Amino acid sequence: MVYALINKNTNEIRYVGKTKRKLSDRLCGHVHEATEKEYNDPKSKWIRKTGKENIEIISIEESQNEDEAELWWMDYLEFLGCNLLNVVRYKVGGTNGRKLSEDKQKELLRKYKDPSIEVSKLCEEYDISNNTLTAIRRDWEVERVSRKPSNAIDFSEEEREYILRQYEENFVTDRELSDELNVSRQAIRRVLKEENVDFHDRSDYIEAGKINAPNEGMQIEEHVKKELLRIYNETNNLRKACRETDMERHYDMIYNRLDPNRRGPTWVEQP
Repeated sequence: MVYALINKNTNEIRYVGKTKRKLSDRLCGHVHEATEKEYNDPKSKWIRKTGKENIEIISIEESQNEDEAELWWMDYLEFLGCNLLNVVRYKVGGTNGRKLSEDKQKELLRKYKDPSIEVSKLCEEYDISNNTLTAIRRDWEVERVSRKPSNAIDFSEEEREYILRQYEENFVTDRELSDELNVSRQAIRRVLKEENVDFHDRSDYIEAGKINAPNEGMQIEEHVKKELLRIYNETNNLRKACRETDMERHYDMIYNRLDPNRRGPTWVEQP
């Protein structure tokens, strides 16, 4: 169901959302976020200023495709002159362009409720962004689950030495170390910071011969290029495509090789 929040004193529509719950329960959720949790988003500030007793919630459409309906109503109401307070506009599946079914959303949230499972691992498993996970969680009104910080991992001396050696001498990236050791990138970077290691930049990798300088061009084998574009077309996630084809170090240059209109990406070869 797509709904709207209205200022009862002025009859102005100020917010559009969607929910799978009763409207009264959804309104209570908004009020709780604004008055008890004291969120500082525009909607919550408006609720506090207007007074919860002056906020009304109404249904504006019941649709089989609530994601598209919600976006349509936002655009339409703004076209009519409504001053909406919506900040984030997304479809379920979010920035990675993949829509999760209702069953997949429920499965995702069941795993999310287990504090031993890292959020980053969940996002990777379902190919969604953190913002998308938050959006799905709020849609189903699932409270945020506190977790141990992803970088709060105790490494042994041997593991620390291995991380430093691989990073400093072999120019293995923090992403590659993260994947190899099955920990977050933040944990790897914390170790490097604690050991006063200077983080590599692009010039360091160029000097070490790990990547080509921009003016030297970059030749990518056809089978790698084909696979990279296939993944990118399916997921609309270039970072994922680069990571899965072992090309993440070249992300910036690959990005610049793609057709800037970003529609069904085509390769632009440099002269």
